[in-house]
Amino acid sequence: MQQIPGTRTRPSLRSWARHGAMLAALLVVLPAGSASGAVTALVAARVIDGRSDTLTTATVVLVDGNHISAIGDRSIIPAGAEVVELGDATLLLAGWTGVRVMGDADVYYANQDLRRVIDAGVYLGPHITGAFESVGDDPRNVAFSPEELRAAVEEASRHGVPVAAHAQGTEGIRQAVAAGVRSIEHGTYVDDQTLHEMVRRGTYMVPTVYLGDYYAEPDHKLRAQDKNDEYIKHGRAAFLATLKRAHGYGVKLVIGLDLGGAIADSAVYAKEFAVFVEAGIPPMAAIQAGTRVAAELLRWDDRLGTLERGKLADIIAVPGSPLTDISALQRVSMVMIGGRLVKRPGVNASMAGLLPAPDGL
Repeated sequence: MQQIPGTRTRPSLRSWARHGAMLAALLVVLPAGSASGAVTALVAARVIDGRSDTLTTATVVLVDGNHISAIGDRSIIPAGAEVVELGDATLLLAGWTGVRVMGDADVYYANQDLRRVIDAGVYLGPHITGAFESVGDDPRNVAFSPEELRAAVEEASRHGVPVAAHAQGTEGIRQAVAAGVRSIEHGTYVDDQTLHEMVRRGTYMVPTVYLGDYYAEPDHKLRAQDKNDEYIKHGRAAFLATLKRAHGYGVKLVIGLDLGGAIADSAVYAKEFAVFVEAGIPPMAAIQAGTRVAAELLRWDDRLGTLERGKLADIIAVPGSPLTDISALQRVSMVMIGGRLVKRPGVNASMAGLLPAPDGL
């Protein structure tokens, strides 16, 4: 969760960024009068728009209100605009400002109340979409019959609701894909036959590999640490090889992290990108997995996912180029959410103050 210096994020349990298809976001208290009414021009050395496989030649992003109004060179900057010079930095869509919550029950659905106050403008925070808790203890067990899976997907589809399957075992993944789920969370033991079927059906996969790496570090231990140690020693390399094949086949891979809330440092949320690159996935494809492809999974690609005219102005800047050093994504120098500059380069932003609560809250 990207946290603005000088502020504290709203506490939550493990599910706040659980399997978050777009890396978890900002939650800050708005200072009074901070809404952007003027045009802002963000100027950087490079721009990743989320669609092209190369850097764009345009290096100016124009923001009017809470949306991107234009992308071009300095000639598009209107008189009177606030110009934010970012120097040798890369602008890209802020995957950190949207999150899919994959386990509501363990926080008593508090994230839904949080979404209400964010949408109402009381807090500046991420775009949140929610889900329900999965079941099953042994990740290789199949918790539902094929008939139950089909019934769940059919009923959800009748209401226009996509289904995400928490699945690690080979057979469970196969059955979930056959039932028509929209995404597979983890997919640790997926086989090649099922990967090809996922390509055919357009099924997404959110592998959340870095979770195991996090708990392999000396300061981060689990109650069942031996299971994680066994995976790191004998299973991780095979999973990375699976991800490389999945990318090569054309599976829609998405950046996500089965970790969240106040328990982890903010830089942790970008480390899944580095894992993708370690697996042999090109840096640009890894970045797209955390921006454009993630937004498509969430069905938010009409407003998020790419730097394009008309999209929400949720933008970050990172030093240098993440195409040559993917860890640059762990060093965010500027954050804009909904057209509001909430972190400027070199400034420890203070988010003191609270907007009055709208009627009905």
